[in-house]
Amino acid sequence: MAAEPIHPSLANKRIVVTGGGGFLGRAVVRKLRERGAREITVPRRAICDLAREKAAERLLDDCRPHLLLHLAATVDNPPGLKMPRGASTTTF
Repeated sequence: MAAEPIHPSLANKRIVVTGGGGFLGRAVVRKLRERGAREITVPRRAICDLAREKAAERLLDDCRPHLLLHLAATVDNPPGLKMPRGASTTTF
């Protein structure tokens, strides 16, 4: 399989990928790097809980991303079946 071309437009972009440590996110981050992205931030919940407005604001202020890919979701949330509102607020 031929290597993907490097896209110069990605080389100079600050990119934030929420959920970048998950199944889909890891693949997206890998593809971004293959295509020339150099500055990719993958926030971790232990450091940046996106369910907290101030943490999300701080992330955006600190990173000032050109592109934000929001792939974070709660996937191991059986309580979400009983409390879907709580599950949706942590996912969105």
